[in-house]
Amino acid sequence: MNRMLIAVAVLAVAIPAAASDKKVEDAYAKADSQLTKGRTDEAEKTMEKLVQQMPTAEAHSARARIQLKAGNVEGAAVSAAEAKKQVGSATPEAKADALATLACLDLERGAGKDGVTNAQEAVAASPNPASLAVLARAQARQGDPASVETANKAVAAGAQ
Repeated sequence: MNRMLIAVAVLAVAIPAAASDKKVEDAYAKADSQLTKGRTDEAEKTMEKLVQQMPTAEAHSARARIQLKAGNVEGAAVSAAEAKKQVGSATPEAKADALATLACLDLERGAGKDGVTNAQEAVAASPNPASLAVLARAQARQGDPASVETANKAVAAGAQ
């Protein structure tokens, strides 16, 4: 069971967010490359510029993921909360991405119950591999045996 949950957690991180906008994808890829090269400040600036140009749920969610990778948990929490505020007119995939990002941050900060709630909302918006993986992780954190079934659904959805 632990191996399954680890595999699902890796799947959630490895699957890039379902970004429908090329600009968000490009900015995320650039910032991720900057982080890999140790240029954290440049990565943060790249994402700041993106959210100024496109204050969408998708852009804020991408920024939160970069901030989390950079170790800026509090900045990521602010960006994820802003992404959640912007989900009203977002696509189901962008809504799920924003909520799944917030759930990951909830889990990072030890707020398991909030993580489950946000992950359930993400799956309700779009039951994709990433949102299902985050839900499985949140359920496992809470000791919910349903986490195994959810993890299996995430793996099956990723195989399609």
